[in-house]
Amino acid sequence: MKNFILVFSLFAILAVNADQNPYHLNKRFTSTFGPCFFPTELLTVTLTPDPPTEGTSTYHVSGRINGNTITAGKTIAAVQFLNGSAYAMSELHYKTFDNTVAPGDEFSIVVSDVPAPKFPCCNFEFYVIVIVGDPTDNTNKIQEYGCSQTHLFS
Repeated sequence: MKNFILVFSLFAILAVNADQNPYHLNKRFTSTFGPCFFPTELLTVTLTPDPPTEGTSTYHVSGRINGNTITAGKTIAAVQFLNGSAYAMSELHYKTFDNTVAPGDEFSIVVSDVPAPKFPCCNFEFYVIVIVGDPTDNTNKIQEYGCSQTHLFS
Protein backbone atom coordinates (compact mmCIF):
# COMPACT_ATOMS: atom_id res chain seq x y z
CA MET A 1 0.00 0.00 0.00
CA LYS A 2 2.90 2.33 0.79
CA ASN A 3 4.33 1.75 -2.68
CA PHE A 4 0.98 2.55 -4.27
CA ILE A 5 0.73 5.85 -2.34
CA LEU A 6 4.31 6.76 -3.28
CA VAL A 7 3.78 5.97 -6.98
CA PHE A 8 0.45 7.81 -7.02
CA SER A 9 2.02 10.87 -5.33
CA LEU A 10 4.90 10.97 -7.82
CA PHE A 11 2.51 10.60 -10.75
CA ALA A 12 0.33 13.45 -9.41
CA ILE A 13 3.36 15.72 -9.00
CA LEU A 14 4.54 14.97 -12.54
CA ALA A 15 1.08 15.53 -13.99
CA VAL A 16 0.71 18.92 -12.28
CA ASN A 17 4.18 20.11 -13.34
CA ALA A 18 3.83 18.94 -16.94
CA ASP A 19 1.55 21.86 -17.84
CA GLN A 20 3.47 24.51 -15.92
CA ASN A 21 6.51 24.88 -18.16
CA PRO A 22 7.44 28.58 -17.86
CA TYR A 23 9.79 28.43 -20.85
CA HIS A 24 8.13 29.09 -24.17
CA LEU A 25 10.56 28.27 -26.93
CA ASN A 26 9.58 30.38 -29.91
CA LYS A 27 10.93 28.97 -33.13
CA ARG A 28 11.60 31.38 -35.98
CA PHE A 29 9.35 30.08 -38.71
CA THR A 30 10.26 30.20 -42.36
CA SER A 31 8.51 32.64 -44.64
CA THR A 32 5.34 31.55 -46.41
CA PHE A 33 4.28 34.23 -48.87
CA GLY A 34 0.59 34.64 -49.63
CA PRO A 35 -1.92 37.23 -50.91
CA CYS A 36 -1.55 40.90 -50.00
CA PHE A 37 -4.00 43.24 -48.29
CA PHE A 38 -5.25 44.40 -51.69
CA PRO A 39 -6.36 42.30 -54.70
CA THR A 40 -3.58 41.77 -57.27
CA GLU A 41 -1.83 38.88 -59.01
CA LEU A 42 -0.12 36.58 -56.52
CA LEU A 43 3.67 36.41 -56.83
CA THR A 44 5.97 33.52 -55.98
CA VAL A 45 8.68 34.69 -53.58
CA THR A 46 11.59 32.92 -51.93
CA LEU A 47 14.22 34.62 -49.83
CA THR A 48 17.68 33.99 -48.47
CA PRO A 49 18.22 33.86 -45.51
CA ASP A 50 14.81 32.64 -44.47
CA PRO A 51 13.45 34.08 -42.21
CA PRO A 52 15.03 37.50 -42.73
CA THR A 53 17.48 38.63 -40.09
CA GLU A 54 19.20 41.93 -39.44
CA GLY A 55 21.50 42.58 -42.38
CA THR A 56 20.70 41.91 -46.01
CA SER A 57 18.48 39.39 -47.78
CA THR A 58 17.96 38.31 -51.38
CA TYR A 59 14.44 37.93 -52.81
CA HIS A 60 13.67 35.75 -55.83
CA VAL A 61 10.38 36.95 -57.35
CA SER A 62 8.51 35.22 -60.17
CA GLY A 63 5.02 34.84 -61.56
CA ARG A 64 2.66 36.01 -64.29
CA ILE A 65 1.04 39.42 -64.56
CA ASN A 66 -2.19 39.23 -66.56
CA GLY A 67 -3.52 42.44 -68.05
CA ASN A 68 -0.37 44.53 -67.59
CA THR A 69 2.95 44.72 -69.40
CA ILE A 70 6.18 44.69 -67.44
CA THR A 71 8.16 47.48 -69.09
CA ALA A 72 11.97 47.42 -69.12
CA GLY A 73 13.42 50.43 -67.33
CA LYS A 74 10.08 51.36 -65.73
CA THR A 75 8.43 48.45 -63.88
CA ILE A 76 9.98 47.58 -60.53
CA ALA A 77 10.01 44.74 -58.02
CA ALA A 78 9.91 46.35 -54.56
CA VAL A 79 10.44 44.93 -51.07
CA GLN A 80 9.40 46.64 -47.85
CA PHE A 81 9.15 45.70 -44.17
CA LEU A 82 5.97 46.66 -42.30
CA ASN A 83 5.28 46.50 -38.58
CA GLY A 84 2.36 44.51 -37.13
CA SER A 85 0.01 47.46 -37.78
CA ALA A 86 1.06 47.51 -41.47
CA TYR A 87 3.06 50.76 -41.21
CA ALA A 88 6.38 50.98 -43.05
CA MET A 89 9.42 50.28 -40.90
CA SER A 90 11.94 50.40 -43.74
CA GLU A 91 12.56 52.26 -46.95
CA LEU A 92 11.21 50.78 -50.16
CA HIS A 93 14.01 48.72 -51.73
CA TYR A 94 13.53 47.93 -55.40
CA LYS A 95 15.06 46.71 -58.63
CA THR A 96 13.98 47.85 -62.09
CA PHE A 97 13.22 45.17 -64.69
CA ASP A 98 15.79 44.87 -67.50
CA ASN A 99 13.42 43.10 -69.94
CA THR A 100 9.90 43.81 -71.16
CA VAL A 101 7.46 40.97 -70.41
CA ALA A 102 4.11 40.64 -72.20
CA PRO A 103 0.92 40.19 -70.15
CA GLY A 104 0.49 36.57 -69.06
CA ASP A 105 4.12 35.59 -69.72
CA GLU A 106 6.30 34.19 -66.95
CA PHE A 107 8.83 36.59 -65.41
CA SER A 108 11.59 36.26 -62.87
CA ILE A 109 13.71 38.86 -61.09
CA VAL A 110 16.15 38.83 -58.18
CA VAL A 111 16.13 41.74 -55.73
CA SER A 112 19.38 41.45 -53.81
CA ASP A 113 21.02 43.22 -50.89
CA VAL A 114 17.70 44.19 -49.31
CA PRO A 115 18.53 45.66 -45.89
CA ALA A 116 16.41 44.25 -43.08
CA PRO A 117 15.73 46.67 -40.25
CA LYS A 118 16.89 46.06 -36.71
CA PHE A 119 14.01 44.27 -35.04
CA PRO A 120 13.10 45.05 -31.42
CA CYS A 121 13.39 42.25 -28.91
CA CYS A 122 11.55 39.00 -28.84
CA ASN A 123 8.27 38.27 -30.60
CA PHE A 124 8.16 41.45 -32.68
CA GLU A 125 5.41 41.06 -35.29
CA PHE A 126 6.20 42.24 -38.82
CA TYR A 127 5.34 41.74 -42.49
CA VAL A 128 7.52 41.53 -45.58
CA ILE A 129 5.67 42.74 -48.67
CA VAL A 130 6.89 42.28 -52.26
CA ILE A 131 5.21 44.29 -55.04
CA VAL A 132 5.67 44.32 -58.82
CA GLY A 133 4.34 47.44 -60.49
CA ASP A 134 5.01 50.84 -62.01
CA PRO A 135 5.96 53.87 -59.91
CA THR A 136 3.46 56.73 -59.98
CA ASP A 137 4.13 60.46 -59.83
CA ASN A 138 4.06 60.24 -56.04
CA THR A 139 7.47 58.77 -55.18
CA ASN A 140 6.07 56.60 -52.39
CA LYS A 141 3.27 55.02 -54.44
CA ILE A 142 3.33 52.09 -56.84
CA GLN A 143 0.63 51.01 -59.29
CA GLU A 144 0.51 47.38 -58.14
CA TYR A 145 0.33 44.60 -60.74
CA GLY A 146 1.31 41.74 -58.45
CA CYS A 147 1.96 41.34 -54.76
CA SER A 148 2.83 38.80 -52.09
CA GLN A 149 3.42 39.12 -48.35
CA THR A 150 4.43 37.09 -45.35
CA HIS A 151 3.68 37.57 -41.65
CA LEU A 152 6.55 36.82 -39.27
CA PHE A 153 7.83 37.30 -35.73
CA SER A 154 11.41 38.19 -34.82
